Amino acid sequence: MTETEFKLLTVARLLRERYGRHAPPLETQPDDPLDELIHTILSQQNVGVVTQRLFDAIKQNFPTWRLALEAGSEQIQRVLEGAGGGLAAVKSRSIHRCLTQILELRGELSLEFLRGVSLTAARAFLEDLPGVGPKTSGCVLMFSLRLPAMPVDTHIHRIAKRLEFVAVTASAPQTQTWFEAQLPQTWAARYEFHVNAFQHGRETCKSQRPLCASCVLQTLCPSAVDWL
Repeated sequence: MTETEFKLLTVARLLRERYGRHAPPLETQPDDPLDELIHTILSQQNVGVVTQRLFDAIKQNFPTWRLALEAGSEQIQRVLEGAGGGLAAVKSRSIHRCLTQILELRGELSLEFLRGVSLTAARAFLEDLPGVGPKTSGCVLMFSLRLPAMPVDTHIHRIAKRLEFVAVTASAPQTQTWFEAQLPQTWAARYEFHVNAFQHGRETCKSQRPLCASCVLQTLCPSAVDWL
């Protein structure tokens, strides 16, 4: 085991002990992957409470995704604006274009077929959809399809750079590639690392004023000295 591999496993253990979040039992029913796709599109540049409010508004106005598709992007935009979300025009177009392409390719508005394909094939299909990049596809793969992807959001990207797992100039997709090469190749291990690191980024390793004095990773983090 290399020094970097040992450090990453230690980080994963410390975060798991600190925040205590684990992968759900396999017998629990995961969320619908199309719901997860739309939810993740809505989450871009939004906090969780706003994202959920936008998603709930869409579901209330369009009980099925076919109704949303038939209503058109302008009507979806009005619903999002009414719920108080930003980038409503961009997100409504992305949602409508995704729904259109899924129906054209599959003949139905469902992504359930992805449960029976490989990680590589599922990722390729998702990232071929309009406006869907590695982070969005990674969330669908991990949370709904229970495939061992490793989505990297702004919190996890920031942590990776501060721990010097990746260069300060690394992009989020590059960081995602690094984690997927280094973390154990199991869905549960990656799920647990993702949710615990995400919580750590929100609560402790903050963007502007990280709480390094109380951080469980302080002795492993080269950046801590800058904030103590």
